[in-house]
Amino acid sequence: MRPDAETSAVLGGDVPLPRPWWRQWDLWLPLAYLIVCFVVSDTLGAADSPVISWIAAVALGCLATAGLLWWWVGNNGSPSGYLLLSTLVRQAPQWRPAEDGEAVAAVLYAVDAYPRGRQLRRNTLDTAAEALFDIAPDAVSRALRELSGHGAVVVTVERDRDGVRTEWLSLTPAGVDAVTASFRSFHSPVG
Repeated sequence: MRPDAETSAVLGGDVPLPRPWWRQWDLWLPLAYLIVCFVVSDTLGAADSPVISWIAAVALGCLATAGLLWWWVGNNGSPSGYLLLSTLVRQAPQWRPAEDGEAVAAVLYAVDAYPRGRQLRRNTLDTAAEALFDIAPDAVSRALRELSGHGAVVVTVERDRDGVRTEWLSLTPAGVDAVTASFRSFHSPVG
């Protein structure tokens, strides 16, 4: 469990939100969607004809659901403020990791292993890091220890009934910020 000094204010900690709450659509839009659905349902329930109220409720429900899905797909299902990897690569096409930790964090970022996103199995990370940046699994282990020591990566260990351990990895918000800062601070050695 993290201390309050490392926990976001949304979760009851002391770390302030990075932006005002009204700009963090992914936090409050689903709740607003439910409130609108309840208001529409109550309003249509007051109609005289049950057939008309049901038809209108289904039509409005479909429209609201389509709008929410359109918003979700349009934002790539990612947290607010998250930049796509293609955007970062366009900004710094010559970028190469300065150290193994940067490379491991970049691989996690590339597969959308961010907060409220995916988690990546450790063996998959080893394979991807070796294929992309020629980093051996023992170097990945050292980099993960370093990144988790800085609070940039969360390692979750899952144990099944047979005692087999599976490690799942994900970037923390600090890890996402470190990767984007690495791309933004990159200066091409060529020009």
